[in-house]
Amino acid sequence: MSAGTQSTGWLANLSFLVDRRSAEQFLSAVDEFRRQHPHLDLRVNGPLPPYSFVDSLASEQGEGGTAEAFGTTTVQPN
Repeated sequence: MSAGTQSTGWLANLSFLVDRRSAEQFLSAVDEFRRQHPHLDLRVNGPLPPYSFVDSLASEQGEGGTAEAFGTTTVQPN
């Protein structure tokens, strides 16, 4: 998990790095969270590029593997 891009009016703005093979399980967990917390407006966007999870120094040096982000999750109270 990583702090999402800066914005205003949100309770939380989070990014999750999710392997594509686990995307369905992740979305199921999001749906369950929505059911348990109907007072929150939960939005999921993605897949998005993994920009929030890349160490630019390591990327420039060619270190580390590749990963794909499923998306950004934001939560706003109703």
